[in-house]
Amino acid sequence: MLRPMILSIVGKSGDQDVINEAKKRFERHVVGDLIDPNVREAVYAIVSRYGDENTQEELRKLYTAADMTEEKVRLLSAMGQSPKPEIIDNTLKFTFEGDNVHMQDSFYGLVGCTSSRDGRGLVWKFLQKNWKTLAERFGEKSRFLVRFVEMGLSNFADEKIADEIKLFFDSANTPIITRPVKKVLETIHMRS
Repeated sequence: MLRPMILSIVGKSGDQDVINEAKKRFERHVVGDLIDPNVREAVYAIVSRYGDENTQEELRKLYTAADMTEEKVRLLSAMGQSPKPEIIDNTLKFTFEGDNVHMQDSFYGLVGCTSSRDGRGLVWKFLQKNWKTLAERFGEKSRFLVRFVEMGLSNFADEKIADEIKLFFDSANTPIITRPVKKVLETIHMRS
């Protein structure tokens, strides 16, 4: 349990030896020499963070081919770990457009994209742009909408963003998210 956490932290912190080893293991994994499941999530997150669009394409292929939900969740969570805006946008599209991802797993893709400051901003823009569609797709009384708000917006620490969130959701007409929005706003106010 501790080993994957340490690998993930050290890798995400930029340790080149860990990054190189993760990339090497990922390349072998793609061709069938599977990574130990205990460190797989850390390897996926590291290669996503330091990889390019080709790496993301491999992660998407693995996701599509995976049979187990646990593996799909690992992959989907890792896809958004990249700091590159175009990759985050592609992850959100992959997660929410079409039938690539089961509805109940979609928030893992969204949460993965919030791992960086830029990612949080892109997720916020995505939610603003697509809120009506998400409410229609998931249902206006859906707990998924609550999770999108709580998990997608709670890591901000900026009063300006808090004001935007309040203004947006005051007019969103989605009663189920009233309390989660208040909770998110309180969290942001405490951090700012």
